[in-house]
Amino acid sequence: AQDKSANQDSVKESEQKHKKLVDFLRAEIDEYKAIININSTKIVELANEHADAKSELEKLNKSHESAIKELEQHRELVASLETQVASHSETAKSHQEALDLLKEGHAREMLELKSHEQKSYEEQAEVLMQEHTDSMHKLEDELSRARDELSKVATQVAAGMGVDVNIELLSERIDKLLVSQKTLAEEQQKAE
Repeated sequence: AQDKSANQDSVKESEQKHKKLVDFLRAEIDEYKAIININSTKIVELANEHADAKSELEKLNKSHESAIKELEQHRELVASLETQVASHSETAKSHQEALDLLKEGHAREMLELKSHEQKSYEEQAEVLMQEHTDSMHKLEDELSRARDELSKVATQVAAGMGVDVNIELLSERIDKLLVSQKTLAEEQQKAE
């Protein structure tokens, strides 16, 4: 009977130890489950943050591409404007040179006329003065048309660039655009 009682005590003690071990392991498992749940939540949050960051990066890339396209358009507009300004400047210079030559020629002819008799001089002077006046008007009209064309081109380019038209400030605006273009190109290189 004593052995039976001792054996029962030993079984009870063994069952209690087993129960404590099972309880301890269950507690450990619950703790690990809680940690896994917390980590799963963190992983979901990090995945969402990653997706948001990726979306933001795509937006920035699109914005960057748009800025590059706009810069290229500005470069083309500036190049076009420079070409047209150079062309109109050459035309204006050529007209001015022709006008100067015409003035010199008429001045020489007027000196030659002074050596002739008065009546002939007056008749010839009147004809030459009329020719001179007509030529001057013609050249001034051509010069005015060239200036109007230059103004029209500047207006178109300025409208395309979204700035006010002012022929006197045209060179300054071109310089500012070139500086902006250089700055944007430097920022692009830094971004790459």
